[in-house]
Amino acid sequence: MGTKIIIPDSPPKQRTSYEKQKLRKGFRRRAAIEPKIGHLKGDHRLSRNFYSGIKGDNNNAMLAAAAMNFKRMMNKWKDKTILFLSKFFNFFFEQISTFINQLISSIN
Repeated sequence: MGTKIIIPDSPPKQRTSYEKQKLRKGFRRRAAIEPKIGHLKGDHRLSRNFYSGIKGDNNNAMLAAAAMNFKRMMNKWKDKTILFLSKFFNFFFEQISTFINQLISSIN
C-alpha cells in the first residue's frame, strides 16, 4: 500500500550529508522498535490474531500494547511498594526497640 520499507545500503555519491544523517536516524529508530514488537509477539500474544476483520486486528494490537504497559506499571509500583515497606518497617522496628529499651531502663 502506502508503506515503503527502506533498508540500509551503500549510499550513492549524490546523497548529501543531511540525507545520509536522516536515513541513519530512521534506521536507528526502527532498530529500537523491532525488539519491542518481538517482545509483544512472544510475551503478549500478538503473534496470532483470534479476532476477525480489521477491527479485530486493531483490537488485538491495542490489547497487547495495553498488557505491555500494564506490566511496566506493575513493575514500577512493585519497586516503589518495596521501598515504602522497607522504610515503614525500619521506622516501626526503631520505635519498638526504643520502647523496649525504655521499659528495660525503667525496670532497672
